[in-house]
Amino acid sequence: MNAEDRKLIEANERLMNEKFEGLGKLLNAQFQNVHERLDKIEAQTTKTNGRVTELEVKDHNRELFCAKIQATKAANDDRDEKDITYKSMRRQVISTTISILVALSTVIVLFWGTGLMKKPAPEKIYYEYIGPDTKLQLRDSKGQVIENIDSFYWTKP
Repeated sequence: MNAEDRKLIEANERLMNEKFEGLGKLLNAQFQNVHERLDKIEAQTTKTNGRVTELEVKDHNRELFCAKIQATKAANDDRDEKDITYKSMRRQVISTTISILVALSTVIVLFWGTGLMKKPAPEKIYYEYIGPDTKLQLRDSKGQVIENIDSFYWTKP
């Protein structure tokens, strides 16, 4: 091997070293770019996970709220059934009371109509005007004076 060959080999080695250094820098730049992109993806994933977590919490709260609504509906249905039962019982009591009152009034009317509970006829009372100098006298059906009236007002019957 002569000196020229050595120079040529050294030149090739330098050239290859320069190319490898450039290739190394290029690979390092690409790796740095990939790392930056991965950092951005990680940040976006963290944000997305936070949003998903919020949505999961909201969905869980919605499920709890729906469960509470269903429990409330069930309680309302039970209360409605109790109200219906109470109303029907109240209607029965009212109808029984009305039936008893109708029966009692029927019995009273029957006895009243047969004379068992008849009131005596009122005694006939009439007024008698004797003269201008005398007072008006209230007399019963037998003609006995019940009361003397000093003043009076005539009204149309």
